[in-house]
Amino acid sequence: MLADSRLPLALIMLVSMALASTSAYHRLPWSDEGDFANPALNLAKHGFMGTTVIEPQSSSGNGFPLLRINERTYWVFPGQLVAQACWYLFVPPTMFLTRLFHILFVPVALSSFYVQLRRITGERVVALLAAALLGTDFIFYSGAGFARPEMLCLTFGLCGLAAYLALRERSLAWAVFVSHLMIGIGIITHPNGILYFVALMILSVYYDRKKLLRARHVVLVAAAYAIVITPWVIYIAQDVEAFRVQLLQNGSGNERF
Repeated sequence: MLADSRLPLALIMLVSMALASTSAYHRLPWSDEGDFANPALNLAKHGFMGTTVIEPQSSSGNGFPLLRINERTYWVFPGQLVAQACWYLFVPPTMFLTRLFHILFVPVALSSFYVQLRRITGERVVALLAAALLGTDFIFYSGAGFARPEMLCLTFGLCGLAAYLALRERSLAWAVFVSHLMIGIGIITHPNGILYFVALMILSVYYDRKKLLRARHVVLVAAAYAIVITPWVIYIAQDVEAFRVQLLQNGSGNERF
């Protein structure tokens, strides 16, 4: 699938990463990046995932405190925090290197997008053009050079869709399991990951609606999300009240819903 497009796709990736790196190098720091980096760094260096740069008695915008946020971080989803903590085990927590972690997901996102479009359209040129347009779009490359969870969510979402389309003809069971596992990781990285779940359901119904209504496929979907969500549930169980308060305050404090 990728062999005949390897060179042009590699060039698209390089251009996109160069644009993202330039954006990341010149962009001024924003508070959100510190708010996400801090619990990741605490996890990597001190073994706990509290956000110690935010005063526990401060609010997320609606006047209520973020309960025990200095001990455990529940106000945002944990996917990026854990992944970034792994990154900090090997690199110093500088501004650019923190952003570079997200830029490294650009090739995965673009190749997944290419595979998805190639499978859907059957047209190599169409898929390459779409990947080029995405990779050079300002929202895409500037978001990639910004240390927030959207890039990781996007990448795992596109991986899930591409995995389903690439694997379904060889093994529908593997296609179901791998795609939902990737989508699940995207969901625990950012709530917008649910959009990729909806997209996956549309693809599944369109291509395989007569094959998917089987018990083993339901079990595989449940297993995929259980693998992803169980560690988070265990973490939530350590302080359910703080989870409830932090997530509700962050969700309602800025009219997000």
